[in-house]
Order: sequence, then structure tokens, then C-alpha cells
Amino acid sequence: MIQLININKYYKSGSEQFHALKDVNLQFGDKGMHFILGKSGSGKSTLLNIIGGIDFYDSGELIIDGVATSKFNKQQYNTYRNTYIGFIFQEFNVLKSLSVYDNIAISLELQHKNVKAEHAIVQDIIDKVGLTGLENRMMNQLSGGQRQRVAIARSLIKNPRVIIADEPTGNLDSKNSKMIMDLLKELAKDRLVIVVSHSDQLAHEYSDRTIEIKDGVITRDDEQEQINDVDLDLKPISVPYKTSLKLAFKAIRRNVKRFVFMILLFAIALVFAGVVINMYLADTTLTYAEYQQEFKNNIVGLKSEFQTRGYTQNTAFFEFQIDNFLSKYETEDANYSIIKGMDYNIPIDQNAVVEDEFYMNTIQRFNVIPNDSREYMRFVYNTTVQVTDPSLIQVYITDYIAENLIFQNYFGSSVTNIKQIHGKVIDLESFSRDIIVCGIIDTNYEDYKQYFTYFNEDAGNDTKAKNAFFDNLLYFNSIFLKSENDFEKLVNDDNIEYFYTDAIYQMVGDTGKSSGLKITPYDHSQNYILPLSKDAKAPTAHLEDEPTQVAVSTGFFEKILNINIDEIETTETENLCDLLFKKVYFQIPVYYEGSDVPKMQNVYSANFLCLTSYVPINYTFEITTVIEDENPILYTAPTEESGDYQLLLNNLFKNGGYISLYMKDTTDLSNDELLRKNADLYREFINNEMIITNNSFGKILLVDSFINDNLPLFIGVFFVFALFSILLIFNFVIINIKNSTRDIGIYMSLGFSGWKIALIYLFQVIVLGLVAFIISIAGVSVFLVVLDNHFTALSAVNLAIIKVSFLGIIIMLMIALLIPILSVIIPLFNLSRKNPVDVIKTI
Repeated sequence: MIQLININKYYKSGSEQFHALKDVNLQFGDKGMHFILGKSGSGKSTLLNIIGGIDFYDSGELIIDGVATSKFNKQQYNTYRNTYIGFIFQEFNVLKSLSVYDNIAISLELQHKNVKAEHAIVQDIIDKVGLTGLENRMMNQLSGGQRQRVAIARSLIKNPRVIIADEPTGNLDSKNSKMIMDLLKELAKDRLVIVVSHSDQLAHEYSDRTIEIKDGVITRDDEQEQINDVDLDLKPISVPYKTSLKLAFKAIRRNVKRFVFMILLFAIALVFAGVVINMYLADTTLTYAEYQQEFKNNIVGLKSEFQTRGYTQNTAFFEFQIDNFLSKYETEDANYSIIKGMDYNIPIDQNAVVEDEFYMNTIQRFNVIPNDSREYMRFVYNTTVQVTDPSLIQVYITDYIAENLIFQNYFGSSVTNIKQIHGKVIDLESFSRDIIVCGIIDTNYEDYKQYFTYFNEDAGNDTKAKNAFFDNLLYFNSIFLKSENDFEKLVNDDNIEYFYTDAIYQMVGDTGKSSGLKITPYDHSQNYILPLSKDAKAPTAHLEDEPTQVAVSTGFFEKILNINIDEIETTETENLCDLLFKKVYFQIPVYYEGSDVPKMQNVYSANFLCLTSYVPINYTFEITTVIEDENPILYTAPTEESGDYQLLLNNLFKNGGYISLYMKDTTDLSNDELLRKNADLYREFINNEMIITNNSFGKILLVDSFINDNLPLFIGVFFVFALFSILLIFNFVIINIKNSTRDIGIYMSLGFSGWKIALIYLFQVIVLGLVAFIISIAGVSVFLVVLDNHFTALSAVNLAIIKVSFLGIIIMLMIALLIPILSVIIPLFNLSRKNPVDVIKTI
């Protein structure tokens, strides 16, 4: 049955080698009680462990039923320990986390047997070893003798052919010792029982055969057994996964508080990981492209970003920028048409009975129709108009403007449909020449009107206000000119009498922004100059190396400089104008001929002004006088003197403009390809400091800026929490494994493979990771929703940009599983390299 041939075993202790077993030769039959006696250190336990397969010999051969174990692989050794051998240890080696019943039944589970179906067998074994009524007791509730009987019952339940017992009564009193030995003697009647002991008395009383060992050498053997010719039947048995899972959950329950703490800590780290990942994965321009498609927005209006005096302003492009844009983006395969235009608010009389925010009370933009646009522009009316007045300029308007003119009652109550507007003249209040409608362009503004709402936290989603796609509304609210020539006829210094604009200014260190500043040339025919200053004079044309001269209104001082003229007291020697100058003048350096040292000279009011609605220009000037008018007005030199008004208009209107893209229907691209192409285009615009003029894109810019500014911070916080939680998880696992090392050795002695043992701990950390992952998903979702709502409130657009993505969830799940799994694999790998007996002995 069992044969040992020249077995040798060596142990290393530092640089020395200890010869524990020396050419041991033994044979055992299939039954009887065999005692191996010897003093401590004689090698008797080592011999028993080699027979039981929990330790391995260095040379010789161990033969089981005619099969050499030197040819066994790990799985065969596991099966051998599982089915062939039953262990009884001096230290009992019962599983502390299991009850009496579960400690015994686990041997059946390892053999893929249904414990419930085998209940009668389990209960019979429990009764046989005298543990009836203690089935649900835990190990810490039992005496030493009871725990030893649990170990015997666990060995018996699998009906092993060999029971090996290492000092089974070493920790028991005499009463329990006799009970255990009587039980083993009874078992030896039909199976082989090998007992290691140092007691000659027990051997004399119970032994069928006594073997003595001294210093690793067999010195006595009462009877050398004959080996029966029995075939070894080791059918491979794999420990069920559910057994590992069951043991894992029992371990979790045993350390539930520490386990919950680890989950919460790891969940916090995963929240920061999720925020970082999903912020990094946030494809803002793709989100915007999808948002455009959802709302059928086919217009993209662009502005250039301009910074001055601490302000960032979106303005028109310089002409060279437009030329560069056209050369780069006006390609044959482009899925858009490029439209050039310029803002100029044309007031419409507000005669409507009911106000409606969707219809604006000004016409905002002039556009020049590109040649390729005529192919896809749809005209409601496009017939020839007889123009008798040569000063009139022929234009197209959109159906939105046409309906708006009707809504505003611009032509009176007789005009009730857009057909009647064809051929009508629109009076341009601040222009010398007017325009005549020769065609009406069909747009989708009616469909678009239903989206003319934005998210408002206080008033709700039904509040009407500026639309998320303001560039679409700009397109609807545009007058279209047939050519660049018509545009130049309309927008020039001879035709524009005055205009209103926004301006950024700096005056005597005071920087601010003014809206509604009127700019107009000074007219000599009007007696504007009032006796506010003895030195008052009209502004004259700009001369080289001289400040630009302007006159300003009293409203300019009051509404831009916040100087209340009524509070200024004059005296006989100082008039109002002089006092105003004293408040706003500052010194500028003036170099005199023959001197390299500047002399500071007082200038009445040298001011910086940047007109922000058009091509950005810097305008520095000297105030020549103050004109009494409550409105903020800036008077330039008269146009007939080729003054600054002409120069100003040339800079603003003729040296640049706005760009709009009319997105065409593209049939040769899939929907995803088109969205990706548009998203990449928008990203390129951002990189080149071109801004899409709508609120929804404003949110894109806010989110981009936030991500760029704060992503490094979130990454840092994530790594701090991640490192801390990883160290704690490693510590948790290592302590858990260390506290369970004896259990791991017991699992190995019962036939668990290293993989199935690892699963016990893998299941624990996988549960830890999954629960932390679920909590973190909720945390990340709430954090990103709150963050996105913050940007929604700032931009007034209910467009979700920062959100949990599918890829982000997958990456978070990988992190949640990978980190805990690695923390288990490393310590278990070290244990797997040890023999089962070494693991059992580890303290």
C-alpha cells in the first residue's frame, strides 16, 4: 500500500544543512494502528508529513499502491491529500471561522458532494465522535478534546484509506486522550492509521506495530509489512468554486468593520479617479457637435478672441485673418459654406401689440452671400424688383426678418404676410442710403423657435431668453448683400452717419467697459460747443505726432467716468471744463529737440478706447472740449476733413468682419464620421482662439478652462488617496493572510490547490473592489452632475458635458479590481512556493 525506499530529507538553516531523514525504508499495509516513536527532533513528524504529502523528500522514492509519487504533479498531490489521506494534528488545525458542522462538511464539499444530500452521513460522523448537539458551535466555544474530535470527524467524513495523526493527544488531558485513542483504534480495524507519538505507554497499549526513529534513522520496526497489490485510484478532484466563495464570505463577516472601512476609503479614492478619468475623457467639442445635430443647428458663427486692458473680448476678424481662414478652410471637400458679415444694429420701431423675445427689435448683421451659397439657399421670393431710386441698395432678407417686421408692425397694419414685403424699403436710421428687399430667404426658423428656451434654475425650462444657439439667430436676423461691392456701398464713411458700439476704455487709471457709446463726426453746421471752457475748440483732423482730437459729451463724463458734473463747483478763475480736465488729465512724456530726457507734459485727457464689436483697434485721443448732452457721445473730426471718423470706419468695417459657416447636408459620410469631423473642426477653432458665438459653446469653453486648470489638482488628490488606499488594502490583505496562514496550510493539507486558496482571498478583495466601485459610481455621478449644473447656471444652457462615460466606467472598474487583486497575488505567490507543512507551522 505505502512503501518508502531510501527516503532522504534535508533542511537548510542559514549556511548549514540538517539531514532530517537518512535512507528510510518502510512498508505499510492497508489497515492497523502503527506507531512511530522518537524524541523531539528525531524526524518522526517529518516522516509522517512526507507520507501525508504535505512535505516533500529530497531523494529516494515514496510509492503509493505501486505508483511513484516522484511523478506526481501538484494536482495529483492535492487529490492524494483530499481523498487518500486524513490528517489529525496535535494543534487540531480546525478552521476557526467555521462551525463544527461546516468544519466536518467541508471535506465533502471538496469532493463535489452535496452537503445537504449527505446530511445523514455528516450527522452520523458527528454522533460517532461524540459531538452530538455541538453542530453549530464555533471553534472558540469548544474544549481541546472536542476540537480534536472535530479534526478526526473531518478526516473520517471523506472515508480516507489512511489516517495519519501527529501527536493527537499532545494537548489533551488523560480522559480526552483515552477517548481519542479508543476512537483511532476502532478506526484502525478497516484502514491504516499511522500515529506519531513520544509515549511508549500509548504505543504499548494501542499499537499493532511500533517503529522507532532516532536522528533520522529507523532503529526499530516490530514488523515489516507486506505490500498488497492494490491499484492506486486517484481520480482528479478540483475544489468547487462555491467552496472558496463560501469561505471568502465567512471571512468577510468575521472582519466586517475593517472590511467596511476599507470599502469606504477605497471608494473615496475611486471617486477622485472617476472624476479625473471622466474629465479627461470629456470630449467637449464632440458633445457640442451632437448637441447641434439634436437641435438641427446648421449655422456656426465665429468670432476672434481679443484681450486688452485686462478684458477678454470676442470681436470680428482682421482682414488678413479672414484671408488665412478662407485659404485654409475653403476646400472642395468642406461640408460647409463660408459667409462673411459684419454686425450693425438697425433699429426697428417697436409698434408690436405684444412683446415677444424671440423677435429682436433690431436687425443685427450684414452678410455677403458667397457664390456657392446660392446653390443651397432656398428663396421664398427672388424676383426682379424695379428700383427707381439709385440710392437704394438691393438686399435679401430672411423669412425671420420678414415675419419680425410684420410682428413689429413696421410697415403698418396693411402688410400682413411676407409676400407683401417683397419690394419694400427698409429705412436705415443712421445711414444716408436705405435698402430695398429684392428677395426673401427661406430658413428653418419656425422649427428652431421651439428651442428658443434655455435652462433657468429659478424660472424653469419654459423661460424664454437668448437661445443656446445664438449664432443661428444671428443668421436668421441678417440682411444679405449680393456682393462685396454692395457691402462697401452700404458701409462707408459717406453713408454711415453715426453708430453705437461697446467700448473698453482706460482713463486716468480707471479701466472699464461701456455699452451704447455713440460715435459720430463733428458737424460744423451745428452749434454744439457751449461756453463751458474758454479754450474750447472743435476736434480737427489727426496730425502726425499729435494726439487724436475728440469732443465728448457731459454724459461721457457722467456715464463712463462716473464724474457728476452737477457736484463740481466753479469759481471766477476756473470754469467747468477746466475743472473736468483737471480730474481726468494725466502726464505723458514729451521729448524736446536736442534732449534725450523726456519732460512730463500735462495732457487734458489722453484716453484709451477699444471698440469691441468690430475689428479691434486701439484709439488714443485728446479731449478738446466738452459738449452738453446727457448721452455718452464721442465726436471725431468732420468727414470732409478726411478726419478720424473716416479712419475709424475703414478700420472697423473694411478691414475685417465676422465669419459664419453654413453646415451642408453631407451624404458621403456616416453620422459618426460627420460628428467626429465637425468636433475636430471646432477643437481647431478653439486652439486658434476662434470662438463660436452662442451660449452653448460658452459652456464648452467654461468646461475646457476648468478641466485645463483643475485636472492636475484632481490627479494629485487622486494619487494621494489612491496611494493611501492601496497601502491600506495591501496592509489589510497581508494582515488577513497572515492571520489566516494556518488556515491556508490546512486548506492545502485538505487538497486545496493554490489557485482555489487564492480565490478565497480574491473573492474578498473583488467584493471590496466591486462594492467600492458601485459607491464610487454614485459619488462620481453626483459630483459631475453638481459640477455640470454649476456650468449650466453660468452659461444658461442645459447641455450636459461633464458626465460619466461608458469608457470611464470600464476604466474605473478595472482600477477597482486590479489594485485589490494585485494586493492578493503578491503575498499568496510567496506562500504558494512553500510546502503545506511549512505554511501550517508559520506563526
